[in-house]
Amino acid sequence: MFRAAGFSPRDFWLFDASRRAMDPECENGKCSNAGAFLDEPISGGKTGGRAGTIAIMVGGTAEDVARARPLFDVVGESVVHCDPAGVGQLTKLCNQILRGLNLLGVGEGITLAKRVGLDPEKMLQAGARGAAGSRAFDTLGPRMIKHDFKPMLMVDLQQKDLRIALSTA
Repeated sequence: MFRAAGFSPRDFWLFDASRRAMDPECENGKCSNAGAFLDEPISGGKTGGRAGTIAIMVGGTAEDVARARPLFDVVGESVVHCDPAGVGQLTKLCNQILRGLNLLGVGEGITLAKRVGLDPEKMLQAGARGAAGSRAFDTLGPRMIKHDFKPMLMVDLQQKDLRIALSTA
């Protein structure tokens, strides 16, 4: 947990549920030593963080999210209010399942394209704006074709999120 810069410690606490499970001290959207409690997991990785384009899934009351919105707008391109507190983390878990399956699908599509003699770059170009299109398709597909497997998200973080999802389900 960290205090939001520029705000009183009594205003609210922000909790980045991307890193760990919800703090049991903060129930019903309130922390004992602070005002409102917002869970705000993110998606978009290092690249999105550097570019200020991450997606933020915020759990908390509408009023508290509106008060914190200026902070989120600095780092995020998409800020979605997921009411109440704690629901941001649950939304992130769903996102991680979809992300993993999407990434797997892109890899399998490229593998099939190569095995049947297709030009994988043309296959990506043809599919990019169809129903299969996605950010993973656009950004990671070309990297897969070039065998550029430099990590964008560490496997242990994806596994951590999937373990939390499994224990939550």
